[in-house]
Amino acid sequence: MGAVADLILIIAIVIIVLVFWPKISALVQLGASLISNPQSKYNFTFPTNTTGRAVQNVSYGPAINYTLVLINRDREANGLPNVTLSPVLSAQQHADNMLKYNYFSHWDVYGMKPYMRYTLLGGRESMQENVAYTKSGLSACLGTLCTSYGNVNVSKALTGLEHSMVYNDSACCNNGHRNNILDPEHNQVSIGVAYNGTNVYLVEDFVDNYITWLNNTPSFSGNAVYLKGVASQNYSLSSIEVDYEPPVSSMTQRQLDNTSGYGSGEPVAGVVGSSFDYYPGLVTLVANSYYNSGNDFTTKFSIAEIVGAYGAGEYTITLWMNNTETRSSFVGATYTIFINSSDAEFTPNNV
Repeated sequence: MGAVADLILIIAIVIIVLVFWPKISALVQLGASLISNPQSKYNFTFPTNTTGRAVQNVSYGPAINYTLVLINRDREANGLPNVTLSPVLSAQQHADNMLKYNYFSHWDVYGMKPYMRYTLLGGRESMQENVAYTKSGLSACLGTLCTSYGNVNVSKALTGLEHSMVYNDSACCNNGHRNNILDPEHNQVSIGVAYNGTNVYLVEDFVDNYITWLNNTPSFSGNAVYLKGVASQNYSLSSIEVDYEPPVSSMTQRQLDNTSGYGSGEPVAGVVGSSFDYYPGLVTLVANSYYNSGNDFTTKFSIAEIVGAYGAGEYTITLWMNNTETRSSFVGATYTIFINSSDAEFTPNNV
């Protein structure tokens, strides 16, 4: 009876494949026609990593340049200026980390959020992160993301991921990825790509770079924060906020895979230049010195009061800026300070 049942099952599978094969074939062709592939136009060559393991000697430069073309193509199609590559390697560090430890999240194994990593890697601007991932398999192949089972076609995977974030993002993410890619204030992007024989990870850290920092600021010493900079033409500093989060701690693969979108912590204080000003509902920090006129600003203030209240953790200094042409307001820079919170494990080379 067991052999007969197996035979019947095999015959049923064959019949299903024969009946639905025209539809499967059509789906493959439809996916290929919906997602154009600019690789042939730009002649990028991707190095091969089919070992199934993360490796450190694969050069992702061509894949990064290819992704930049995809991003700017989407921005141009929506009447937006191109973005340029950021020198901060936050996106690549995170893509490498996800591939090495086999997880998918905005957080990393050290418990760091994107803007924390960005600060530790030298970034002083505002940034917002997109992460995307595909795994080779039957469904991926039907979506034209791979050329054969278990062997990812990187260019098609990246094209598909970027296309999904722009044109198929509402159901999963309320168009958060799309809005990030098409934000008119973004002018730079840090791109990270990491892949092996079956997985492709894509990280896009979009950056608003509108401040020229002076005197090696932002800086922090003895509870005192020092900021001195010049905003770009048509931009000005609006306000300074301090956000707090409890100390970071390492996260397991299960914890990371169960995360979703990230926030910037709890607003706990605002910085003012005069004792006559205050922030309703927040601690008001009166700066020791404060100058904000036109494009220029400089300030020194202490966060001792809120550190005394909240203790160890991450304190992110958030600078809000105004676009004087569009009269819009946005976060123009963030700078995370770690108070008695270990970041020793996190280094650019210790993925």
